[in-house]
Amino acid sequence: MRSVIRFNACIALIAAGLAALTLCAVFVPAFLAAGRANEEKRAARYDPASDGPVLRLHIVANSDSQEDQRIKLAVRDALTAFERDETEILTSTDAKAAEALIMRNGAAVLEAVRAELTRQGAPYGAQLLIGDFDFPDREYGGVLYPAGRYRALRVLLGSAEGENWWCILFPPLCVIRPAPAAAPAATEPPKPQSFFLRLFRLITKGRTE
Repeated sequence: MRSVIRFNACIALIAAGLAALTLCAVFVPAFLAAGRANEEKRAARYDPASDGPVLRLHIVANSDSQEDQRIKLAVRDALTAFERDETEILTSTDAKAAEALIMRNGAAVLEAVRAELTRQGAPYGAQLLIGDFDFPDREYGGVLYPAGRYRALRVLLGSAEGENWWCILFPPLCVIRPAPAAAPAATEPPKPQSFFLRLFRLITKGRTE
């Protein structure tokens, strides 16, 4: 009887060890991959010397009221859609070309902004400015753009005393075309179980029979 108990205890220890090995085989690579991803994310930092100039977008709301903030986002959507669909900003080869394109289309851009303000019932207008402005740290597409002065299109709504919305016009991170709807994912075949997991289940099954 004692030998049977010892045998069962030994089997239990082996099963526990195999289970631990299986967990390690599954989770350790995932933890290492996550660590590498975090390290790469921390390392991604915009450098004007190597990455070249950018053209940023800065929309300033009339105020911090809920309504004015909602209008700011509506203007953002209208402006980025206009730049994407009605101009050639997506084909710009550098920040200077993108700025020149906006300058040529300035009246139409301003009209698109004012038309959206009218649609939203806003009792104020808008101004457009292009120049060098101060920006805080911001991250776009996994890249940190450090605080500093950047060339930008600034859109001032009404009194321009509310919270800002920031993005980048070149590279066209704000105005990229929406991705097409993804096709339904194909059903994946069942993944084979690891040797350790099969052995563990075989041992535990024997203990319960």
